[in-house]
Amino acid sequence: MTFLNTALEYDPSLLAFEHNGLEVRNPFLSPDGLSVVDPVIEYGFKHVSTGGGCEALFLRLPCGGCIILTDSDGCGLPSQVGMADALIGRWNEHDEELACMVLGMVPLLPGALQTSKD
Repeated sequence: MTFLNTALEYDPSLLAFEHNGLEVRNPFLSPDGLSVVDPVIEYGFKHVSTGGGCEALFLRLPCGGCIILTDSDGCGLPSQVGMADALIGRWNEHDEELACMVLGMVPLLPGALQTSKD
């Protein structure tokens, strides 16, 4: 697993996801970054048990991988109040962890995903 420590290391292809044509980098914020939202209601995250008494919020991605949100210990559910300390992680379709980052370190530059128009 790669733990990303700075905004310069952030890779939206790993830790962001698309929702209604917009890039979402922080699942606790609306795509425009102006409103606090519930990731379960807004984006369809599910509450899952990850084993050993641990829990997370989980979002399956169209590519077969997933985004997982946990508290700062990586074992409990994240909260809106503690969202800056929460962890966001990405797993591939083989359930291998690819990257993880403290959510408060994610650079917030959401916007429409680029599509080519010929």
